[in-house]
Amino acid sequence: AGKGVIVKSLPAGEELSRLNYVFADKTGTLTKNEMVTRAVVTMDGHYGIEPDFVGPKDTQEHQRTVLTDQIRIFAAMAQDELRSNPTGVACRNAYPDDRDDILVHRVALEAATSKTKMARCAISLQGKDYLVKVGSDWVLRGATKQATKDADLSSGDLLQSTSIHDFDRSRCQSIIDTWAKEGYRVICVAVKPVDNLPEHINEDEEGDFGDNFIFLGCLVIQDPPREDVAENIRIIRGAGVVVTMITGDNPVTGMSIARQIGLASDFTEEDLDMLLINAFDFFHDKDEEQAKRDIRDRLDYSMTHHKGLIIGRVSPLQKRMFVEVARSMSLVVAMTGDGANDAPALKGANVGIAIGGGSDIAKAAADMVLVSPSFSGIVEAIRAGRLGFDNILKFLLFLLGTNISEVVIYLTLTFANIVVTLDALNLLILNLLTDGFPAIALSLEKAEGDLMKRAPLRRDTSVLNKFTYLSIFITNTALLISYLVVILWGNVHYLGDITGNSTDNVDDYDTGLEQTRMMFILLINISELLLGFSHRAPDRSVFSVGFFSGKWMNWSALSSMAIIILMTHLPGLKSIMRTEYVDWQSYLLVAATSVFPFVVHELSKVLIFQRLNFSVYELYQYEYTSQDWSNKRNSTKPTTSISDAEAENPDTTA
Repeated sequence: AGKGVIVKSLPAGEELSRLNYVFADKTGTLTKNEMVTRAVVTMDGHYGIEPDFVGPKDTQEHQRTVLTDQIRIFAAMAQDELRSNPTGVACRNAYPDDRDDILVHRVALEAATSKTKMARCAISLQGKDYLVKVGSDWVLRGATKQATKDADLSSGDLLQSTSIHDFDRSRCQSIIDTWAKEGYRVICVAVKPVDNLPEHINEDEEGDFGDNFIFLGCLVIQDPPREDVAENIRIIRGAGVVVTMITGDNPVTGMSIARQIGLASDFTEEDLDMLLINAFDFFHDKDEEQAKRDIRDRLDYSMTHHKGLIIGRVSPLQKRMFVEVARSMSLVVAMTGDGANDAPALKGANVGIAIGGGSDIAKAAADMVLVSPSFSGIVEAIRAGRLGFDNILKFLLFLLGTNISEVVIYLTLTFANIVVTLDALNLLILNLLTDGFPAIALSLEKAEGDLMKRAPLRRDTSVLNKFTYLSIFITNTALLISYLVVILWGNVHYLGDITGNSTDNVDDYDTGLEQTRMMFILLINISELLLGFSHRAPDRSVFSVGFFSGKWMNWSALSSMAIIILMTHLPGLKSIMRTEYVDWQSYLLVAATSVFPFVVHELSKVLIFQRLNFSVYELYQYEYTSQDWSNKRNSTKPTTSISDAEAENPDTTA
């Protein structure tokens, strides 16, 4: 939560280390979600709402007219005040407050959905009745006339006016694309004069909203990219993660934003053909099986070229389908969303990411919540997931690399009939202080190098592999040698023979046993603490990252060693541990044999890994392999048409 990210489950944190594909919602995640209407566009040019507004190159500016005000009024009146989203708020805020003289009344409204992509309403303006369509360029369907900037819908017979001409679809679409390419969301407005207004608009029925509409113009709304998103896109792509933009907007608008933030700055013509998708056209007249085959082809191209798709005009059902197909290709997928209808896609992804300001249903379905709706939160979550894997690897290497030797030495001593010096209390304290403290410290280690310059982890990878087996064998073998040297030397030196079982060779057998126990306890403590430092860098010398650079390891080693020394040397406490002071030769031997496993482990890392320029993480990294997906078939039964089966999205305006 300190990074603005809440991960709701441990499996989700684990999946973040393997994440290799992200479907990122444009609005709110890549952009600021601060929708502001900048201008009104007519067939003759544009009128900037703010005095300092500058339109795209080669566009004409004109003065405010009656028509520009009427376009703003119609766009505002077509919004549902109770269920409006940021686009709807921007349209409502565009209402000209200084035109109190205009009498306008809305009789009926059908709010925009992901299926219709536009709102339909019945409005009376200055006593004249109009059917109104407001939304995406789908509004152009059924338009037969177009208005010039001098048109006035409140005077005379509109259809007989000289300011109304035959509709030029290609020119109109060109105007819309000009603004969409600059990253603006274009909200089109078309009207149809009628004699009587309907009291209700029947859902899914075209009725009188089919044809004979007059295209008036558009509102252009700006939602600028977040300041930090371009840098975060660069970081996440450098980490081997492909980022796809997914939006309900015009794909041309999405492409403009994608270029600004570095998602599509290096696209070639071939990339544009394969990676830019208008979901409505893409899914049109396709059954589910064919749609999934085509999605596989696009995703395969995306992964092979390490470039994300730019998907526009997408519905919630289609989002879920992209996720399902990506997962069927063994990709580890994240999906962002904030609406209630995003819940199926969020639930279907390996990691569903809900936006903090989104719906409660989306948050409940998600595995992770971005408190601040910024793409930087996703980057931090991936970094944290990878760091978690690294620290688990260090944690396991340390515990397995030190504890196996303790089991082996005890079995060896028992079968060889050599005295076992440590009792249950000694083992319990050593396990807590010598194993527990460093292991916890390793789990809290900071990142070793730049985690975001490595490839994602393979999903089928196991921590145990040829590297871990070799590392565990080396450290345990070195520890066993040290243990045997100290135990056998202590038995001879303090107990009179190598087995230490005879009580006749020394005057005070119990004191000699306590001295041998002292040596063994100190050896285990110091040697394993040094190996704790060494395991901070699994495949290179710990000195390359700084021996004392780990704050938590420093404190764990200091506290563990201090407690062990006090408990074995301080009068009163040493009676609990049943230890006794030893001579200086014994201390020197303990020091030398404690350093020996550390030196062996460090030399093995330098000779085996650094000399070969090999990183242990290469054993775990994911590498995509292209397949002939066109020959595969999905078992799901085909449906009639994906576009016909879309679920409605009450939160979508355009």
